[in-house]
Amino acid sequence: MTLERVAFRAWRGPELRASGTADRATYRKDSGEVVAAGAHATVPRPGVPDLAVSAPELEGDLGTRTWKARGGVVLTRGDATARTPSARWAEADGVVRGDEPVEVTGPGYRLAGPAFTADPTSGNVEIRGGVRLVAGGAAP
Repeated sequence: MTLERVAFRAWRGPELRASGTADRATYRKDSGEVVAAGAHATVPRPGVPDLAVSAPELEGDLGTRTWKARGGVVLTRGDATARTPSARWAEADGVVRGDEPVEVTGPGYRLAGPAFTADPTSGNVEIRGGVRLVAGGAAP
């Protein structure tokens, strides 16, 4: 089944875990596979800024509760933005991972590295494989 201009909400019990939109989404009932284009999602985080995620391409598996995003993934929380070519998430540990270069920017800093791990619950981001930090001065 293919749907255009999709809006969604994901709940776990009474708790809203994510909401968002997609320009187009295809769902295969036989496999549980979802493929979306122009995906935008928000992960609410009570008491702190929500995490917003956008990607031109998103593939998910409803059975294993995993997704992969590619085509230029943007994660935004408050005034910090991370950009990377691709990222993946699994409900098993709830962590977002990327094995391609990532750049995180915020007020007065730019942080770059070859890979990352991000915890949407805590908001912590770990840059793996070496880091380059540019701080101070004008924003990039």
